[in-house]
Order: sequence, then C-alpha cells, then structure tokens
Amino acid sequence: MVRKRPLVGSATARCRTNQYARVLRQRGGSLGTSGLKEGPQKSELAVVTSESQSSSSIRRKSQSSPASPRQQMADGLSPADECVGRAATPSQQEGGGMCLRRYALRRRRSIQQKDEEGCATSSLAATADETVQPCKRFKPESPGEARKKKTLYQGAFEYTIPMYHPTHGKFELREPHKWRGTLNPWKESFRQLRHAIHVRPRYAHIYEGHIGRSIPHFETLTQALQFLDAEPEREKLILLHTGHYFPEPILISTPVQIIGATYQSLFGSTCLEILSFRDTCETLDATLIVKRKFALIGQRIDVVRKPGIIDNAEIEYGMGYFEKCNIHSNRISGIEVKNNANPTVVHCEVHHGLTGGIYIHEKGRGRFMENRIYSNAFAGIWITGSSDPTIRKNEIYAGQQGGVYIFGDGRGLIEHNNIYGNALAGIQIRTCSDPIVRLNKIHDGLHGGIYVHEKGKGLIEENEVYGNTLAGIWVTTGSSPILRKNRIHSGKQVGVYFYDNGHGLLEENDIFNHLYSGVQIRTGSNPKITRNRIWGGQNGGVLVYNGGLGMLEDNEIFDNAMAGVWIKTDSHPTLRRNKIYDGRDGGVCIFNNGRGLLEDNDIYRNAQAGVLISTESNPTLRRNRIFEGKAAGVEITNGASATLEANQLFHNKFGGLCLATDVKPVLRDNKIYDNHNAVERAVGRGQCLFKISSCTSFPMHDFYRCVSCNTTDRNAICINCIKNCHRGHTVEFVRHDRFFCDCGAGTLEHQCRLQTEVRDNDTVYDSATPTGSDTPNML
Repeated sequence: MVRKRPLVGSATARCRTNQYARVLRQRGGSLGTSGLKEGPQKSELAVVTSESQSSSSIRRKSQSSPASPRQQMADGLSPADECVGRAATPSQQEGGGMCLRRYALRRRRSIQQKDEEGCATSSLAATADETVQPCKRFKPESPGEARKKKTLYQGAFEYTIPMYHPTHGKFELREPHKWRGTLNPWKESFRQLRHAIHVRPRYAHIYEGHIGRSIPHFETLTQALQFLDAEPEREKLILLHTGHYFPEPILISTPVQIIGATYQSLFGSTCLEILSFRDTCETLDATLIVKRKFALIGQRIDVVRKPGIIDNAEIEYGMGYFEKCNIHSNRISGIEVKNNANPTVVHCEVHHGLTGGIYIHEKGRGRFMENRIYSNAFAGIWITGSSDPTIRKNEIYAGQQGGVYIFGDGRGLIEHNNIYGNALAGIQIRTCSDPIVRLNKIHDGLHGGIYVHEKGKGLIEENEVYGNTLAGIWVTTGSSPILRKNRIHSGKQVGVYFYDNGHGLLEENDIFNHLYSGVQIRTGSNPKITRNRIWGGQNGGVLVYNGGLGMLEDNEIFDNAMAGVWIKTDSHPTLRRNKIYDGRDGGVCIFNNGRGLLEDNDIYRNAQAGVLISTESNPTLRRNRIFEGKAAGVEITNGASATLEANQLFHNKFGGLCLATDVKPVLRDNKIYDNHNAVERAVGRGQCLFKISSCTSFPMHDFYRCVSCNTTDRNAICINCIKNCHRGHTVEFVRHDRFFCDCGAGTLEHQCRLQTEVRDNDTVYDSATPTGSDTPNML
C-alpha cells in the first residue's frame, strides 16, 4: 500500500526534516547560514530547514535560463505553481552561525493511481523513509485539464469560444467540438495566440506579477504599437479588450492586426470609438480585423492619410476584415475606405448613420458582401474618387436619400444586391463614373430605379428593375451607359427615360407593363435602342418628343395600350428593322412636326392605322411592310406630308394608303395591294360608316355637316347618313379625312336610320395624345 505524502512545508514534513538535522549533527555535519549552495542537479529542489524556525521554504533550482514566453503561454501555469514530488538525500556544507540542514531531492520511481476525477497522483519515497503528497496535476487529455485551461483562457482573452488563428490575418471563433488535431482547443488557442499583445485598461493584475507567466499587457493602444515596433520579429497582433479608448491619432509604421476581445454576451458596448491611421513611412500595409459575432463598432474607423507628416509618404493597400458587426448612428459614415484600402466587410449591419453608411473614396477598394445597409440619412453606399469596390449580395434599403451613389470617376462592381424602398434613386451614377451594375433587384423606390446623369457611364446588365415610383432607369445630361439584358417592368411612370442629351445603348432588355411609355426620348437625347422587347405600356411603347432623336433597330414593340411608337414635336428618330405589332391602337403615330426615318420595319395587326402622319409632320418611310391592320395601312392628315419609297401596303381593313384633303406626299415605287377597302364597300352598300368603325377607329372618307341640324365641324356625318338621315336638309361638304360618323354614333338630335348602335360621346382620335414625363429635381 502506497501512503499519500503530506505537502512539502506541512508540520509533519518539518518534524521529519528536523529529525534528519539531528542525525547529521550527531555525524558532525553542519550547514552555514550565509546562504544555500546550489545542488549538483540541473533541476533539483533545495529544502532549507532551521531548528529555530518552524517554517521551511522550497524553491526550484535551475542552471538553465527561464522558460521562454512561448512555453509559458502554452502551459498557462508557471513552474512555481506546480508541486512536484522528489526523493531527498542529505548533503553537507560547512558554514558559520546558525546550523542549517539541506537535502538534495532526487526523483524516484513511483506507483501512480487515479482518483475519482481521473487525475493521476504519485507516491514518491524519500531516502529518509518519508513520503510527500503533491498537488493534483491533470493529464493533458483529461476533462479537468480542459476546464483549467478554459478558465485561464477566458480570464485572459475574454472569449467564450476559443479563437482559431492558424495563419496571419485569419481568425475564427470556432466551437471546441469543431477543432481537429488537438485534445484541448483552449490550450491550442493559447499557443496560437501566444504572441498577442493585450490592451485592457485597469486589468494589469491579470497579466502581470505572476511568476513564470509572461503575457504582454498595456493600458493603451499606442503603448502596444510602440512595443511591437521595438520587436520586429514578433507577430504583429493586438487584442483590444472592452473599454473606452480616446487616443490621439495613432501612428502605425508596420503591418498590424487588431481584433476585438470581449465576451459574446457583451452586446451593445462600443469596441472602438475612433481609430485612425496616419502615414509615418513610405508605404504602409495596415490590416484592421474585427471578427466578432456581436462586435459593435461605434463612432468611426478611418484609414486616412494626412499630408505634411513626411514628404511623398503614402498609405496604400490597407486591409481589414469585418464580420457580423453592428455599425450604426455615426456622425459621418459607418465605414470609410480610402487610399487603396481593401477591406472585407461581411454579414454586418450598417444603419442609421447621420450621413451615409459606407463611404469609399480616393481610390478605395474593398469587398462588401451580404450586409444589411439601411435607414441612413444619405446614401447607403458612396463610391467616388476613382474607387473600385465590390458590392455583392447586400440588402440596401430604406435610405432617406438613395441606395448606392457612384460619382467622381467612381467604378466598382455592384452585383446581386437587393436595393429597395429608398427615398431617391436606388443607384445613381454621375460625373464620368463607370461601374458595373449586374444581377441586382432594384424595386419599390419612392423615386427612380437607376439614375445616370452628368456624363455618367456604366455597364448595367441583367438587373430586375420594377415597381419604382418614377422611371425605372433615367439617362440624362450627356450620359451614355450600356443597358443590356435587364427586366424593367411594372413601374408607376416610364421604363427607360432619356432626356437632356442622354445617350447610351439599350440592348436586349425586356421593358413592360409601365403606367406610361416603356421608353421615352426627348430634348436632344440620342440613344441606340436595339433588340429589346417593349410591351404592355399604358401610354405606348416608345415616345420620342421635344426634339428627341434615337436609333431604334431590331426591336419587338407589341401589345401596348396606345401607339407602339410615338414621334412628335420636332423629333427625328430612326426606326429600322423593328417589328411593331398587336398594338391596341396605332403602330407608329407621327404628330406635331415630327420627322424621322422608318426603314425596313414590319408593322402589322394594329387596331388603328399602321402609320398615322398628322399635323405638319414629314417623315420618310422606306421599304416597310405594313399589313393586316384593322384600319388603314398609312394615313396622312391635317396638313402633314411624307416621302414613301418602296413600301408594301397590303391586307389592311380600310385600305392601303389614305390621304386627307390637300395632302400631297412623295410616292415612289410603293406596292399597295390586296387591301380589304372596307370603307368603299360600306359606302357602296349604303351602310353608315359607324357600322364598320364603331367608336374605336376612324375610317377616312368624305364627311359633311348638316346646317339644318346646326352641327359643327366636329360633328362628322358620313355620305350615306346625309342621303338618308338628313335628306332634304341643308348640308355642306367639310373635307376628306379620318372620322367616325356622329350620326351613327347617336350624338346628334336625330336618330340614325341606318343602324342602331349604342350612343357614345367619344372624341376624335387626335385627342388621345401620349403623356410626357416631367423631370423632378433629384437632389
């Protein structure tokens, strides 16, 4: 049976030691009081006893240097905190004064046994037939050892989950069960973070004053940075603990990693209030890392360059990693990136900023992914000064101004974001900026979807823009973006709106179901519109007015409530190889001095005239096919003219070409054939023309007014009603023009004798003009 030894320094141990001293005195040995002689072994324990004192002391003797900080960090406990059993043998040393006895302890084999907690205990027999009980020491893989390391770790680091730090710049709070290749994650994290510098005000007692434990600690961030500058070989890692820091501008001359350290439950505190970086060297690579599940960044984090400290100095390529941070209520911006800085911001919330959310300028970069950016007083994200960030898979909404603003030669990739519910434009591009805007959803804004102005550019492709209060996309003031393969629909005004010299390319888009026109072009704008599908506009497909230009090629324009294409008020677009069909009104309507070139188009199956030219307009129609219309193929009226060359007009209901009184177009090589000529047939059969037109179309023929019935020029009466319903009345010929018969419509006092259609008070077709869009002030 192995007896448990009492602890060294106990009363029993002192008693036994005094017995050994008496034996030595009887043998003539003595110990001097002038000091203790170091034993011959490298790692022995010296046991010092005194007959006049009841206490004894034990200290470890070693000829080697103290353990390195790395070993001390990894072990967590100092050698002075460990009790190790030794076997003792007496040694002698002569000296004067008080006679002391000394024993050199040597290690002897022992029998180990486990207590109920699974911890090993040892029995070591002394040469003087004595045993000593050591303190408990756990196996590395035992639960007790893990609990001990966890307690030490949480006290020093404040993390409730061990931090995984395999390489420079990589940090992860990893649950203990997810660690691989180690039995004790807490101890392994101790080892990985052994070079970390702790900044924790008023907690020096945790890190200092422990024998064998060397954990660098400082009260301020500036002191920690100065310490790292003095040790260039050390890993540049600072753990910034919970506290209030109000430093002067911090000077950083070497790459440094700064991460927050606090308990996860401490949600709502401020980890960093102000952190600014200034240049003190020619080139600075600054890495700022904040990766905490509940980290909350407070006032501002800046990476800035203040000139004048060193001539020609430059901070460039600053890094940073922000994950799951809550950044809010900042005076200027939640995150500011500049001078080629390239941070990564993921799963953060940036909100309720007193100005903007994220401000990227002066060639800033960065990756901003899967964040929620909302309720900021200005734009959610500002990109300017030739900056080129990546904005991907973010929710950007409820901004008191816009969602994303790109200006001042800004660039960037804006991709896969959900941008909605902002007070101004979801995305604004201006002043020569040229971003890529791709695969975003931009919807339900209180203003427009995308606003490109002041010579803005950009590639805008494969986005879905819908449900916005104003235009889905606005292009103005010398801008020329590329709009490709977007779905622009269900807007409360216009789909795509070019005005005030707006240009650009509109290619392969689906533009549909807008309350106004699908596309509007005005005031000197000259875009190229090609291979688009434009349908479902309640105010027409394409409206070109007020001096608008534009090249419309190879588009499908169909199923619009009014004309497929409107050209009016001195506009002069080119329409080439388009298909304009199934309109619920006319195909192409040209009014009010409209011009334009219509060339090689197919215009068919429209409810009104394939091409209607009116009110002093004068377009050119060349090599078009205009067919299967439910009214006439081409109608020219109200003092308009036109040049028609080599067109084919066929299978139209009212006729191929219908010319009003005094209209004299230029006609060359046109083919007009196989039209149904329903007007002439109805007149020949003695029918009222209202029979074939009702209130929805306007056949061109002679119409009259009845003086006896006191009708006006706006009350048209067809020739058959004059002969039958107004026989014997005083009548007069007005003109040959497009109209429906008011007698047949029942709008006159006398009922029509030729047919009994329901009365209708509709006005003539020319009154159904399109609605232009106003241009409210953006800012």
